Amino acid sequence: MKKKNQKGFALAEALIVSTVVAGILVYLFVQFSALKRSYNNSFSYNSVDDLYAIEDVFDYIDNLSSETRTNIISGINSQDYIEIVKNDNEFSDNVEEEQIVDDEYGFNLLNALDLKVLIITKEDISSIDFDSDNLKQGMKTFISKIKNTDGDNYRLIAQFENNTFATMIIPMEVD
Repeated sequence: MKKKNQKGFALAEALIVSTVVAGILVYLFVQFSALKRSYNNSFSYNSVDDLYAIEDVFDYIDNLSSETRTNIISGINSQDYIEIVKNDNEFSDNVEEEQIVDDEYGFNLLNALDLKVLIITKEDISSIDFDSDNLKQGMKTFISKIKNTDGDNYRLIAQFENNTFATMIIPMEVD
């Protein structure tokens, strides 16, 4: 028995092998893109340097006057969060009573830490309005990745000039 035509078999074999190879390549692409995303997140979110920087900011806030801390807490209660933004080498916030960063030490600290945006909010971040035009897309993405916790403490969320982000839960008490 001699086979006269094996062209159909070769075509079917080539299609099957091509399908298997394409499937493996798609699987590897998906795995490597997830790995690259995780790698980028590990350097962009809550790095050790950024966590130390945000702890320095907490120490600064903790040493503010009782009146200023009261204004911060009342600002958070009325607006859900306080946003301190660096514009044209000056820091401004959305607190009506007074500027939070109004002394030379605070300005120099936030400037030395290369802080771009600082948000002070409640520990429970569910009340933050993500549709607000005040929050930039990078900050919205980072906040959406924060695990929401219920508590009576407050939270610092920072964006730095190099587009890295950090968050820390802080106790804030009024003397």
